[in-house]
Amino acid sequence: MVYGGTRQILNEKALRGIIAEKVVAILGAPGMGKSLLSSRMAQDINNDEKNWVLHVNLVGKTGFLNLSASLNDSHHAVEQLAKLCDVKAGTFDFSLLQHSIQNARPFKVVVIFDGLDEVDVKCRQLVMKLVRGLSATQISKLFLFSRTVCKSEIED
Repeated sequence: MVYGGTRQILNEKALRGIIAEKVVAILGAPGMGKSLLSSRMAQDINNDEKNWVLHVNLVGKTGFLNLSASLNDSHHAVEQLAKLCDVKAGTFDFSLLQHSIQNARPFKVVVIFDGLDEVDVKCRQLVMKLVRGLSATQISKLFLFSRTVCKSEIED
C-alpha cells in the first residue's frame, strides 16, 4: 500500500525504490515479517551517511505520546517526533533534527513507524496527525508498518 494509491511491491528492492511518494504504508497479515523488514530497512537506509533514520516501535513508545498535542504546524510535529525518539528539546541533537526536517540538510530524515496496529485508536489517530504534519516538511520519507486492519485509517 502506498499512501495516495495502492501498489503491490514484490521485493525489498522495489520497496526502497519508491521515490515519488513521501509517505509509504506497508501493510500485511500477522507474521509476515513487517517488523523484521522495518528493522532491516532502518539499518540499510542508515548506511548512507547523509540519512538520519528514526525507527519508532510504537508499542514501546505510547507513553511518550502527548495525546492532547496540537500538531497544527510542523514545529509541534517535530517536537512530538523528538519525544518519541528520545531527543530532548533544547539540545544540539534536537536543533540538528529540526533543521534537517525543515531543510533536508545536513541530513535526509527518514522515519519508520512500526506497529501502528498495535496501539489504541487514540494513539493511531495522533500518529496519523503526526504523519500529516511531518509530510508537510522537507522530511525525506515516512514509512508506516501495520496489519491490514488499519488500511482505512491510513488511507483517510
